[in-house]
Amino acid sequence: MRSRVLVVLSVVAVVLFAVPVITQGFKDCPHCPEMVPVAPGSFAMGDEQPPRRVTIEYRFAFSKDKVSFRDWKHCVLAGQCPSLGAAGSASLDPVVQVSWVDVQQYLYWLTLETGAEYRLLREAEWE
Repeated sequence: MRSRVLVVLSVVAVVLFAVPVITQGFKDCPHCPEMVPVAPGSFAMGDEQPPRRVTIEYRFAFSKDKVSFRDWKHCVLAGQCPSLGAAGSASLDPVVQVSWVDVQQYLYWLTLETGAEYRLLREAEWE
């Protein structure tokens, strides 16, 4: 049996935005998560002293909300993700108890659907 380790799924699309620069939320497809764009910038990361300065030099977007059971169901219907059972299949509750492999399947499906690279947030992007 596969280990179910990821409690809540939050996806990010890394898109090196070309012209025009996107400044408000968007969806790459009707059943894709709503994405929030982030401009390049710098910030102090961590609680250690002195704080570490981090610079993100690219534009990216992350999902406004956690991926819901309803969102996941589109991937299941496309034959790309495992079913999570009947419980919450149309629910807006966040997907829970999915493995890293399951998440990668969902992200791969979004990438195929949109042509944009979907992946999990990196530590600095999460901050």
